[in-house]
Amino acid sequence: MVDIIIMSVAGGITFVGICFFLHHQFSHAHKLKQKLTLAKKSLTTSPSSLLKEEYEQIYNLYFKLSEKKKRHFYTSIIELRTAVEDQLKALKRLEIILEQFPQTPPASKKALLDEIDELSHQISIKDQEKYTPTILHLHQELEKETTS
Repeated sequence: MVDIIIMSVAGGITFVGICFFLHHQFSHAHKLKQKLTLAKKSLTTSPSSLLKEEYEQIYNLYFKLSEKKKRHFYTSIIELRTAVEDQLKALKRLEIILEQFPQTPPASKKALLDEIDELSHQISIKDQEKYTPTILHLHQELEKETTS
């Protein structure tokens, strides 16, 4: 009889432990923590469009949390949003400058190329790879104009 009680208690404790573990693994807070960690690691490597999507998923998970748990993630969410926004702004500015570059007077092209170089360092590596050939071509073009 005592053996049955001990086995029942041990089984109950095991069941509760498994339930706690599963709840923790599949809780919104745990998913959010994992996604935040991955997003922070991929800030410099992932394309901006992917970062934006990841941030939106993270933000949706954040809103599913209780107010008590939200406090633990608020700073990380804001830091990630700021980093993603900064990259998106730099990328947009870079695209605008690249469109305007051909119509720019030759005297202003050097300053504009300096700004392009600065902006290219503010975007992710994947986005840099996309624009590097264009930027190199513009540098070569400017070199030809100045040596002519």
